[in-house]
Amino acid sequence: MSATPDSIAIPELLARIYPDLAADDSPEWLALLRQARIVETPAGASLVRAGDHCTRFLLLLDGTLRIFQLAEDGREVTLYRIHPGDTCLM
Repeated sequence: MSATPDSIAIPELLARIYPDLAADDSPEWLALLRQARIVETPAGASLVRAGDHCTRFLLLLDGTLRIFQLAEDGREVTLYRIHPGDTCLM
């Protein structure tokens, strides 16, 4: 039986995928972890759109995120992809 996000604590998941972040034991980081939530998002869903205010810090635990920009003609131009363990600097 493999572990699922429901059966693993958030700090344990972070230690596996983002080991540098998991090593931080500062009070500020621990306070953020207490507020952390795991959210499953359907394939193809938009998480953030151009012009949105950043209200969350997203850490990808599974899957792939495609970062794209709309061209003037309406085409989606892929800028890059994010995988578990990566961060997005937009």
